[in-house]
Amino acid sequence: KDVMSIVTSSPSLRVLDVSRNTIGDGGISLLQNLNTLTKLNIKHCGLSVEGAARIEKMLTQNTTLKTLNIDENNIGDVGVGRIAEALEDNDTLTVLYVHNCGLSAKGAISISELIK
Repeated sequence: KDVMSIVTSSPSLRVLDVSRNTIGDGGISLLQNLNTLTKLNIKHCGLSVEGAARIEKMLTQNTTLKTLNIDENNIGDVGVGRIAEALEDNDTLTVLYVHNCGLSAKGAISISELIK
């Protein structure tokens, strides 16, 4: 079995750090059903706007995730906007890292509006 198969079949997994691995957008699809995670680090994993859309879907279904690190993924304003939309209905995520994601002022505004 590959590592992702083992990870996605673990019903008690709470923390997952796959940072600096090239899981790409497709890897997010494998992680979408991990509804026990409280912390997910997908820093520098080759994600694009498509991956951000998959994260958006994950956040609408997940009620346990508290910390999400998406640093160093080129998702830009559109991707961050997608994630921000999901967070409007998600009240469990309390920490979001978006360092070096290609944000402009527009993307920063999307995030800041969540804090209000």
